[in-house]
Amino acid sequence: MLYNNPKPQDTKEGLSDQDFSIYMDAHTVPFSKYPSYMPAGVLGICTEGNAEIQVGLRKYVICANDILIFMPGFLVSFIKSSPTFTIDYCTFSNVLFYDVINGSIKRFPTGFHTYTQTHCVYSLSQEKAEQFSIYFRLLYNRATSPTYLFTKESITNLLKLPFLELYADYYSTVKEHKVTTLHKEEIGYFFWICC
Repeated sequence: MLYNNPKPQDTKEGLSDQDFSIYMDAHTVPFSKYPSYMPAGVLGICTEGNAEIQVGLRKYVICANDILIFMPGFLVSFIKSSPTFTIDYCTFSNVLFYDVINGSIKRFPTGFHTYTQTHCVYSLSQEKAEQFSIYFRLLYNRATSPTYLFTKESITNLLKLPFLELYADYYSTVKEHKVTTLHKEEIGYFFWICC
């Protein structure tokens, strides 16, 4: 069920399917049942049902009104899903991801990548989920509109919003707990950046 990815909605010039694809009311996710590193990032919201995935060594159950924020390079595997599992999601390439990040966050702190692997699934209230659905429909409209001229720029700017929220969450956690970076995390971070 998970390996037959749905056909992405057609996107406008400036963005190829490798750079950005968007899927509405999908019953599949772009994860293998075997742990593998994702070549693309994923941003999405579960609209119905549930699924169980594993990111690194942590297992997550994705339910309705949960959002997913995965950066390229995460080690992800699919475990199982309910028959009614439905998700709206988009995938974005590593190149597009760095265009998004370079325009908003000047330099990743060393612990941010580790933080994002442990904070990649968020449960939203019904009101917040409706707001995210509006955001996602805007993303969908910008990506698929045949008359919109600045598709790549719009997608890049719209993708900044969830990553800025995630970075703000990370920053407030670090400030609140005065988390210091271990030398091992710094080495891992620089290895990640250099690869």
